[in-house]
Amino acid sequence: LQWADGVMLGRAAYHDPVLLAECHRALTDSDFQFNRIEIMMAYREYMTTQLDAGVGLRPLIKPLLGLFNGMTGARAFRRTLSDPARLKSRDTTVLDDALAHVFGRAA
Repeated sequence: LQWADGVMLGRAAYHDPVLLAECHRALTDSDFQFNRIEIMMAYREYMTTQLDAGVGLRPLIKPLLGLFNGMTGARAFRRTLSDPARLKSRDTTVLDDALAHVFGRAA
């Protein structure tokens, strides 16, 4: 950016992770493609390694809550991922159940 030394996205990017992909496409690569399902599958692998290392499910789920903002099923997606009983279970199948609200089936 010619008009700024830097840009801080902090909370905006945290609440809407797609913002970073849109910035990348607008600023560096107009052909950049962003696939939420691929992101979720890669993140599931990361979650598994973190769960094995003793990290709780709640802090791993929290960054996902805004991933489908504005899409049909987003509220049910967030509600499923925020279920206290599911978070205590440390079971990554909660992602499949949450994604079914957005895509109509488990990923």
